[in-house]
Amino acid sequence: MLSHDFVTSQSVRYLVIDVSAEELAKAPPHVETLATDISNPAARAAGPFDLVITRWVLEHVQTPDRFHTGVRELLHAGGTAVHLFPTLYSLPFVINRILPEGLSARVLSGSGRSEREQGKFPAYYRWCRGPSPRQMSRFEQVGFQIEEYVGFFGHHYFERVPALQRMEDRAAQVLAARRVTALSTYAWIIARKSPGGGDGGKHG
Repeated sequence: MLSHDFVTSQSVRYLVIDVSAEELAKAPPHVETLATDISNPAARAAGPFDLVITRWVLEHVQTPDRFHTGVRELLHAGGTAVHLFPTLYSLPFVINRILPEGLSARVLSGSGRSEREQGKFPAYYRWCRGPSPRQMSRFEQVGFQIEEYVGFFGHHYFERVPALQRMEDRAAQVLAARRVTALSTYAWIIARKSPGGGDGGKHG
């Protein structure tokens, strides 16, 4: 996400954490890597950091309370977490959630490529919802103050069927105008580490 020039000029310590050593091997040379689960003590020992960013990660997390507690423990006091993720109950992600992995990959891509060729990983969509009081409460319980939580509407998964894509585009406009966040497609959340701690375990 950050270029070599930016990291060098800003003297940034840039660490990428992933459970998969195979995925980390794809990182460019200027990136420091750590192969572990973010909720493990080894990850916490690597910090603290001012900023933790995830992009298209949260949908793959099986234990979000542990994950977000781990993120919080990686941060300095007052540090910030930023997450960008797909949300239920947008139709493409409902399909992805309920169909077998190989079938959902082919349906959503419109191709016969395998999961491995597409780099597809199991998706659970736990805590992956549009903005709502319940969602905000989940993050607050693990020790975050919500600064911004925005839901977005629309996608291009149906572009191989133009008529269907046009229907989706019109529906997205209506949902966005009426702010039906339960049916958003994507969301981002910007959350600051709260003083003190959350219990990290009241929500599944």
